[in-house]
Amino acid sequence: MIKVAQHIATRGTESYKNLLAQAFNIGMLKDFGNEGTTPVLFDCWRGKDMNNWYKFTNDDGVILEIYPEYYLIKKPSSSEKLSLPLSLNDFITDMLRHNVQLYWAKWIDENLEPMDYLPVNEIPNYYVELLKKMGKSHELNI
Repeated sequence: MIKVAQHIATRGTESYKNLLAQAFNIGMLKDFGNEGTTPVLFDCWRGKDMNNWYKFTNDDGVILEIYPEYYLIKKPSSSEKLSLPLSLNDFITDMLRHNVQLYWAKWIDENLEPMDYLPVNEIPNYYVELLKKMGKSHELNI
């Protein structure tokens, strides 16, 4: 699983910036039959349509309740009411500010390069691990 990083922690590519500027919608967390119009961008969330609001849970015990005018982040130790995020970047910032870990779905690997979305300090390790998985770690000059 690949942790989500804020734009400032990455190389700041235009493609990542454009991704983060997209309007946020609940289809980015789970496909509710939107037939591919919004790709699911995040892994590890289970969601349920509660008719006029949505409830999402993850393995860490975090619950997101998304209502038409606001959303709640419920953690085992706290609860926070927030304005709906306007952009994907706003959502990511809210989650990281409240210590809710986000992971990219496989969509990120299929549509962006690792150098676009990985934190700068994790890029070398990503390629080292990739070469190991490919059985080509002998090609490393370290």
